[in-house]
Amino acid sequence: MSDGAYTGFQGDFTDDGTLSVTIPMPRKRKARDPPASTINLLVPLWQALRGEDPVPGLHFVSCSVDSNHEFFISVDDFNMRLPIDENLYPQTYREDWKVAQTVDSLACKGYDEDGKVLGEKGARAWPRRGLIAPNPRGKPDTSDDSARVELQAAIWREIAIKSTSAGASRLWKPQEWTGPTLKVFFVPVGSWPSRKDLRDMSEQLRAEEDKKASAPGTRRLKLTDWLTWSVPDDTFKTEDYVLLSTDLLRFYNTYISLADLQRLIDAQTQNHNDWKRGWPGEDAAKELHDKMLKNLAKTNKSWHGLMQSRLKKSSTTLISSAKSFGKRIDANKVMGTQSANRIGKAWWGSGDMPKVVAEWLHRSAYSLGDLVSANFQSPDNIVFGTFEANSDMTRAETAIRVLRDVTGATGTLETTVINTDLPDTDPSRLTYIDYMDGKPKTWSISRWIGKENYTWLAPSIVYRGRMSLEDTLPPIVWATRFHTFSRYSPLLLEGKLDSRVLSAYLEESRASRTLTSAGASDTPGPSSAHVASKATYRPLRAASPALASRPPPPTLAHDVGLQASHRYVRAAGHAGDALNVRRSGTYLTHPTTHAAWKSLVKNATHVTIGDVHLTDPHLADDGNDIGKPKAAPPATGFMLEGTIKLFGLDAYEVALQSWHGPPPPSVDIGSDVAVYQRVQLSSVLIRDLIPLLEGTQFDTFEFRNVTITYQNHRFIKTAPPGWIITADVPIDTNSGSLYRILHDVLDISGSGLTLHASVYLGPGHSWNSRPRVSSFAVQGVLDVTSNDVSPTKGIRLCDGVVLSRVGVLLFGVSVPTLGLNSKERTEYGFKVTGDMHITVPGSVTPLDFDVEIGEFGGLVDLEAMVKGGIWTNAFGTGIDLEMVQLSAMFPIGSVKSLDCSIRAGLRADSVSALLTGTFSPGRHYSVSAYVQDLGCEGIVDLFRHYAGAELSLPHHIDLTIGSATVEISKDQGLRIEVDRLVCESFTASDAILSLSSTGIILRADIESVELPGDVGLSLASAHIEVSFEKEGSGRSTEITLGGRVQLAGLATLPSITASVHLNKSAAKDLEWTVYGTFVDLGNTTTLGQLFPELRGSFLENFALQDLMFIAASRDDPAPSQKNPQKYKVRKGVQFAALFGEVDPVKKLLRRTSFPGLMLSASWSSGRSFLLDVVLPTDTMIHLGHGIATDPISLSIDVEQLLLQVSTGVQVPVAGADAPLDFEAALTVKGESVKLEGEMNGLWKDPLGIGRDVSIGPFLELGLAIDLLIFPETGLPTTFSFAGGLAIGETEGQVAVQISEVPTHELAYGQLKKFGIQDVVAFARTVTQLYIPTPPNFIAFEDVKLYISTGVTLGTTTYPAGFSFTASLALFGTHFHAAAEISAGALKAQGSVDKISIGPLQITGQHGLKPTVDLHVGATAQTLRVDGALEFLGAYVGLTVDLEILPSPTFAFDFLLHFTDLLIFAVDAHMLGAIEDLNDLSGLDFALHALFEQHLVEYVRDHVLAALETLKKTTDDEIRAAERDVKTEETKLQKGIDDAQHKLARKYASWLAHSKTVHDESQAVIDRYMTQLHSLQADVHSQRRAFNTKLKDAESALQHANAERAASMRSAEADVNKAKTKWDEEVAVAEKKLYEANKFMQEKFGSAESDIEAAIRTVDGLQSDIDSTRSRIRYCEDAPWYRFDLKGELVWLGPKLLVLEGSKATADGVLWVAEQVIKGAAFLEAKAAIPAAKELVEKAGEAGDLAFKTAEATLREVDSATGTLVDKAKDAIELVRKDGDALIRGAEYDLQKFIDAQRTVLEAALHAVDDLIHSAEWLAYQLASSALDIAKHATHALDVAKAALKAAKAIANGAINITEESIKAALGALNITRIELAATLAAFVAHGGQVFEAEVAGELVGQAFTLQLKLDMRKPTKLINDIFHA
Repeated sequence: MSDGAYTGFQGDFTDDGTLSVTIPMPRKRKARDPPASTINLLVPLWQALRGEDPVPGLHFVSCSVDSNHEFFISVDDFNMRLPIDENLYPQTYREDWKVAQTVDSLACKGYDEDGKVLGEKGARAWPRRGLIAPNPRGKPDTSDDSARVELQAAIWREIAIKSTSAGASRLWKPQEWTGPTLKVFFVPVGSWPSRKDLRDMSEQLRAEEDKKASAPGTRRLKLTDWLTWSVPDDTFKTEDYVLLSTDLLRFYNTYISLADLQRLIDAQTQNHNDWKRGWPGEDAAKELHDKMLKNLAKTNKSWHGLMQSRLKKSSTTLISSAKSFGKRIDANKVMGTQSANRIGKAWWGSGDMPKVVAEWLHRSAYSLGDLVSANFQSPDNIVFGTFEANSDMTRAETAIRVLRDVTGATGTLETTVINTDLPDTDPSRLTYIDYMDGKPKTWSISRWIGKENYTWLAPSIVYRGRMSLEDTLPPIVWATRFHTFSRYSPLLLEGKLDSRVLSAYLEESRASRTLTSAGASDTPGPSSAHVASKATYRPLRAASPALASRPPPPTLAHDVGLQASHRYVRAAGHAGDALNVRRSGTYLTHPTTHAAWKSLVKNATHVTIGDVHLTDPHLADDGNDIGKPKAAPPATGFMLEGTIKLFGLDAYEVALQSWHGPPPPSVDIGSDVAVYQRVQLSSVLIRDLIPLLEGTQFDTFEFRNVTITYQNHRFIKTAPPGWIITADVPIDTNSGSLYRILHDVLDISGSGLTLHASVYLGPGHSWNSRPRVSSFAVQGVLDVTSNDVSPTKGIRLCDGVVLSRVGVLLFGVSVPTLGLNSKERTEYGFKVTGDMHITVPGSVTPLDFDVEIGEFGGLVDLEAMVKGGIWTNAFGTGIDLEMVQLSAMFPIGSVKSLDCSIRAGLRADSVSALLTGTFSPGRHYSVSAYVQDLGCEGIVDLFRHYAGAELSLPHHIDLTIGSATVEISKDQGLRIEVDRLVCESFTASDAILSLSSTGIILRADIESVELPGDVGLSLASAHIEVSFEKEGSGRSTEITLGGRVQLAGLATLPSITASVHLNKSAAKDLEWTVYGTFVDLGNTTTLGQLFPELRGSFLENFALQDLMFIAASRDDPAPSQKNPQKYKVRKGVQFAALFGEVDPVKKLLRRTSFPGLMLSASWSSGRSFLLDVVLPTDTMIHLGHGIATDPISLSIDVEQLLLQVSTGVQVPVAGADAPLDFEAALTVKGESVKLEGEMNGLWKDPLGIGRDVSIGPFLELGLAIDLLIFPETGLPTTFSFAGGLAIGETEGQVAVQISEVPTHELAYGQLKKFGIQDVVAFARTVTQLYIPTPPNFIAFEDVKLYISTGVTLGTTTYPAGFSFTASLALFGTHFHAAAEISAGALKAQGSVDKISIGPLQITGQHGLKPTVDLHVGATAQTLRVDGALEFLGAYVGLTVDLEILPSPTFAFDFLLHFTDLLIFAVDAHMLGAIEDLNDLSGLDFALHALFEQHLVEYVRDHVLAALETLKKTTDDEIRAAERDVKTEETKLQKGIDDAQHKLARKYASWLAHSKTVHDESQAVIDRYMTQLHSLQADVHSQRRAFNTKLKDAESALQHANAERAASMRSAEADVNKAKTKWDEEVAVAEKKLYEANKFMQEKFGSAESDIEAAIRTVDGLQSDIDSTRSRIRYCEDAPWYRFDLKGELVWLGPKLLVLEGSKATADGVLWVAEQVIKGAAFLEAKAAIPAAKELVEKAGEAGDLAFKTAEATLREVDSATGTLVDKAKDAIELVRKDGDALIRGAEYDLQKFIDAQRTVLEAALHAVDDLIHSAEWLAYQLASSALDIAKHATHALDVAKAALKAAKAIANGAINITEESIKAALGALNITRIELAATLAAFVAHGGQVFEAEVAGELVGQAFTLQLKLDMRKPTKLINDIFHA
């Protein structure tokens, strides 16, 4: 199988199984021709099969051209080629032409009937001819191709028409064939077609098949490979052959030999030798039936009921192209989801089974038309059957569709089912062809089948149908039957031949209907086409707009050579032409004309005209003015008359008139010769003329006043070419049931029982033999105008039912029994036809029907179809019904009432409902329909149908509307009930739909409704109501729930009725709002009545007004008219009402009154109500210190009887653009108010410290108010405010002091401890600088911190920014320090008793403690300890520096005394690196000193002095040295004592001077500060006064706004109430108007317009009567040679009879209608409408006035309260203006004082500062310096002591030095450098304080270096060591 190939195709019987197309017909080229029309086609669609299952979503169309095989293309490819869209199909044609240039194909994929792709191996080829239009006149492809497009469009137009009858693929053909071919014989049944005609058609078919067989590339089994056929001559003995089949219209029979029959049965049944399938077992059938009922009970109760009601024996289909009502649905679904094929395989599952064995068969096909009193797609119309039976039915259905679609004909099809055995004598019994002998045998039906009477089990189906191809002719009739369990399938060949024969017949029929020249008229009077008034049978037909103007049927493209000489070309003749002389030569030269004329000239005794032998030929005595015959026939023509034996019957010798001459002037016959012949006789038995009627009920019927006419063209306009009989048919007691119906039922007697009838025999007969026909129809009209019935009422059937234009149709069909020795039988019947006028509700004129009355089973069978197809205002309901059909069966006899079954269609776009029920005119009616899945779309379509307007849908809510039952009854009127209504999660059953001109209401009751969410709210005795509003009405469609409110957890809930409005959020979540009223409490109550727990409290008697129940799924839903007070709606349940005033609220607001409060009581989680007091406008409380609340909210604690205030509190702080925002709660108990607040968030940049610094995240606020004094003071009694502050990783609490002056605000707090890294991180945040993180070696404990704007409080000044004091832990020592973050760095200072830095022990000296200075910045981080080092019992000043960056490095230096006066500096440098500053145990320093030059010289001088002393070794010299020492010591002490006395004097002088300056300056400063504070207090006072006034003004504005809000709310509520009342009163009035209109509609409908229509009908009929009478006179007065006009008189009489009868009935209708509108009931109903309209207008005017008054009041309130608010605003502006001026004045005075006193203050301050520059201070400093100099002046003493020591050493022999050495040293010794070194650990550890000393110098020109030691305990020993060295 190639890609895209399938296994076959099957018809699609689902809703999508038909394609409806409207194809424009080509416009004629002549201006006088009618305009282009359209043809409407219902094209059946096919599904592709893969295996046994259809491929979903794919549809195909069966196509064929000429007589080629069917092929299938997709529906899309088909649509692209239909000549509809001029922008599409021409381009598609061009693509096809392009492809066809190289290969026979279209530019799309095609498939053969077996699903194979055309052109591929094993598949058929594309048709070689007929599919592609040739290029006309050899035009090149590049030229204008419009002509070729038109030709191609004609091809596809023909393909589309033929596709409606597609079905040949269902007919039988073998897949393969072996052995000899089968042979069948085709034999004509009637006079047409003749054997020659049929043979020609069959031979053309053979030639086409032979051509296909010889075509190259053909790969399929050809028709001629397995079948041959022929049309035998008259010698063929049909009795020797088996009658295999016959076509629907009995044009021909198919015969086959017994041997070939057996081979055919074997081939069709896979060698099972039997065409019969077995009946199912009783148990199996019951099991299937029960299963189908069970499934349908769940899916479709209507179908379930029909299947339960058992088999319907007969049904009638109205054949038309109007689409049947009801959707096409898969038959499996209709039959309880059961597959017929699977059932068949289960029942017959033995042997070789084909892929499809069984199907659900439609008794009447969907494509044929509408069913009367049944639904096509229902169990009533579906039976089980074989696949082959469906194929057999397809053959007949195809013929019916062709008749309908090609000609536009309509008709009826009666379907009867047989499910029981009939007697052997009954020709309708079920038979089959026996395999062994080919004879028909009885096929017995199992008895249980008839007993159970299942709807779906019908062994035999009988078709009886009739169709009118032309209104002036009797219909075509047929009868055939199908065996649903038969395996016989018609041959493919028969389908092909059917098509050819039917095409030829329709071509003949089309030719017969071709009219004379359009517009040419022979009638001197006006033409009449207003009212159809033909005395002919008109079948019940479904009128539709598409058929209102029926297009001329197209010609099928089968040229069979019949009537080859007929050319129907219109001529432009007119009534004044005496002769058509232009073509006179044609007949003058014709041999027949000469033979006829010659017989007259020679007075011959006989003459032969064609095949007719006339005796006594002569000129007819018809008033001709022809003289004695001359040699040549006259140009005017002549009428020859002679005697013949009518149809060869000896009993009927009659005169035949034969016209020989030109045709009438209006008929153009080309080169043909006009043939017109007729006979007239007084009477004849109908059985003598039509042998088919012998032995039937019509055997005794007599024709009287008979005219038999043959014409070869349509000379008589009302008669077609061929043979036609017109006669009067008397109906008497011998007429059986027909007489009884006319006489006993319709009460017609006398001349009224004469039928003016006609019979059309068609072409092909002869005057020499009786007509041979297989069916007949006698049609005529009764002459009831002179009957005894009232001429103004017509024929009264019963009360409310009148008939007019009554006619009769007699018909019969020859039906053979198939098989060997076939027997013919005639099935016959009759129908009484006419117009039926029924009195109906809602109309003053009757409803007109086309009616047929027949007999079935001994009962009268009446069926009627509404005229025009539509019943407007059906039953007075306001809706229109289509296809209204009535049917009734009742005993023959007088009818008291007509009890009908009624069937009508309600079509409203997507809604297609079939209403069925009963209707008894004037008594009762009840009809109903089941609409599957009505849906919202159906609601919209229904309203559009009813009101002609669009409906607004609720797009915001998910709404599901289930199936609906539509009922119309006398008791309840129109009632539509929806079985299921789903609104979101709410489901209801049995919803009632109410229609009105303004919209639709859909309402359903529910026992209870649980609203979604956790609210616990439900509705008891609930309902759902959907109000669909008309678009443009100004109202919106709403969905509401309603009921009695129930609340979980609250058993004592007052009785509340509520409505629920539903909506959807943007997130598609369901939202709802409930508005309810208190049934018992009403609109006004008290809190105590509403809440019993409040009784006995001060709240009990608080009045409530406009009390409402409100609940919602969300806050603030959309506004609603049901909430006129505009209560704030919050999620949950609440009671809302207008509330009185609350005393604590007034005190908090410091107002004497505060109006406009509302109560909002919210249900809290199933426990209790929370009572909120809603303020009319945003209301704030001022709490002093610049603190104000946000708009407050109030609530009442029901349990504690507390008033609670929830709000935000705004606390202003310095340095911030916005105040701090706290969430706070106030509780009011008695006169005490407590406030607790919290700010969730951070206070950023507190007091301007830094934008990345924050306090938080939780700030706590505390406040207390005494309501006794608060209204006067406006200040709280207590206030506190604190929050968290993060310093690095450490968090603490900060308290804030708030002042009326923001610059006096201070934040302070305490922390237990934080480290230096925390502080640095914090500093980094504050400074916005990157400060490297130092080692964490310092801790701050017991911290007191401050954040300030630079505040001095009392005597304490707090620097701007961040500062703190703490106990600082450093190197194991704790001391107090003060710190701040300023200038981009952390700075800390403190003093300590002592501190250890590694080996250093630092202490203080002179009574001062060591100081510690810390600086941590972005570029420098240092720690300095300034103190003293204890050394040799004394203290040495010491400064230790710690460079923290880039790595911790210690360094220090200090001074040591070499002598009392000589010092040297020692530098200390840290050895190694420090890993941890918290562990300095390994810290050591390298000490280094380099003697300065003067110290080096000092050592050198002492050495030289010692050398000089060596020369002096005597005792005198020693004593002299000792005296020198004593003298120097005395001098040193005296100097010190003098300096000390002078210092004391100078210090006393300095103290006295300093005290004097301080006292004088402080007095100036104190006076300045006193005045400054006074002026600052004035500024603060003015600011406080301003704030107080501003608060009062703002409070007044707040109160004005509250007054305005309350007043406006009340006024707006009045407006809303007025609007609601207006709407309600108008709605009441409109309802009364609606009811008045509805009453008028129900009782009288559009009475006045109906009367106008009745008048037009009467006038039109009278015009037709006048025109017809004029035509009769015109024809009577016509010249003798106008045989066409003389012949027309036969037809005009009955036409006039019909018109006069119709006119009489129309007069009666008009008279009755006029009496109705004159009656009191009509006048009263009519008067009620303007009265109701007046009420609507008055209600509207009164409501408008009240509404406008309320609006005016609203405007006044708006203006007045707006003025008050404006004044309050102006007062605020005035306060601000005045207050600003006062504050600015005080600030000006303050600044002026500061500016004026700045010099005095600065002078006082400078005086103190300048004390250090005074003379007293300088003298004191000089005295102090002199004392220091005196104490250090020991140089002379030191030299003397050294000389004495050296002398003693020499004397003692301690020094041994030669005199020469001394002399040399004295002359050449120089010391250049002395450098010391040591480690601190070694220096300190041993207690020796010894340096390593390196001495460098020169002696006698030689450099030397001495490595010595300097012991600081004996520093001068170094000199001695140098001396000795």
